[in-house]
Amino acid sequence: MRFIERYAIATLIILGFVAWLNPSTFLWRDDWTYLSYFLQGRFKLFNGNPAFEIKPLFQYLLFAEFYFFKTYFWAYQLINAALLILFSLVFFKWLLLFEIPRTWALFLSGFLLLHPTNFVNAFWIFQQCELAHLLLLMSACVCLKLFLTQKSTVAFALFSILLFLQHFFFPNGLFYPILMLIGSFVFKASKSQAVSISATCTIVFIFFIAHAAFLKGKMQGTSLLHNDITLKLAYLARLITTSFIRLGFFNFSSSSSNLFNISFLIAVAALLVTTFKKLPTASRALTLFAVAGLLLSSLTLAMTRYQQPEIHYYYTTLHLPFLVMMLGAYSTILKFNFLRWQTVAGTITIIALLTVDFAARQIFSSRNKANQQQMELAKKTGQYAPADDPFFLPNNYDFFNAGNEEEATLAVKFFHQLSQE
Repeated sequence: MRFIERYAIATLIILGFVAWLNPSTFLWRDDWTYLSYFLQGRFKLFNGNPAFEIKPLFQYLLFAEFYFFKTYFWAYQLINAALLILFSLVFFKWLLLFEIPRTWALFLSGFLLLHPTNFVNAFWIFQQCELAHLLLLMSACVCLKLFLTQKSTVAFALFSILLFLQHFFFPNGLFYPILMLIGSFVFKASKSQAVSISATCTIVFIFFIAHAAFLKGKMQGTSLLHNDITLKLAYLARLITTSFIRLGFFNFSSSSSNLFNISFLIAVAALLVTTFKKLPTASRALTLFAVAGLLLSSLTLAMTRYQQPEIHYYYTTLHLPFLVMMLGAYSTILKFNFLRWQTVAGTITIIALLTVDFAARQIFSSRNKANQQQMELAKKTGQYAPADDPFFLPNNYDFFNAGNEEEATLAVKFFHQLSQE
């Protein structure tokens, strides 16, 4: 391993923990649901709760943490930060496979790691589901490329396993088998490799479709593409436009103007097309893969979330790796040589990202500290009343399924039980 690669790994690890390790962490919203199932011993893969069944493998990761960490909440936050850091390290490896200069690959991986839209995933225990999904997906991409370049059977076996697992930690990977088929084409797979990849992706996709069919009757808002096509296409354009703009303007609120969204995407497409021929061969392949990934990562959201008025930040983080891939590919046109002024610009960018990240951490820390104080009070009153959490409002959720006790009372019981386990 070259010095720059060791330096990059150390840099990403340090930056990740500095930005995202938050000692003030506490249970919030869906965390309580998973805790309730853990303490009741409800460990079935498909347990009748749609919120669990859309990502059935994730529960076991969180259950293991409940078992080992109990009420040491800094440890849960450590897992969140570690998953995000590992994701950035795998992404760094991915960029190197496409001949992106190492220093630029490090900067882009750091940008991905520190991008402020990661704050929900980094600071909310439950959002480990998306972090695990992204890590598995990116690892599958790397294994696919290694299989194509090195003809490694181990890489192919890992690719198959990782591609299968990623969707069952967070349900946005339905169409990623198609992405991998596209990857085998643009990355110039041999005939025998293309057959192996096609067979694997077909089998995995069948499993994903069967899972989607199983869930369809259990969840609201999961109509397929033949319903409300116009609304879903409009939402798709709005979703992608929002993520593009949030790449640089983190607090951008999505515009509901179809004219704005479509015009923006046409302008971006025109820019990509007119400069595409200037790219080296490896960067062209990376661009095609990234564009396909951006579209396919949006399809499931457009099919299921199109009626929601808000484009959540964690939707944008699903797009970030593909957007940063495009930056990496098109940076080759600029022939980046990190001279002094470029190093200064990169340093200023990292400092600016960290500043925004610290502000987000302060918001989450204040909320968590307030909720911790409310739990201390609840130990005396028997009723947990968190500072800003609508989860415990009357008749808001019915996930606990633990008798007739009110959720506010059950929260105190579950918290005490967890600390005694």
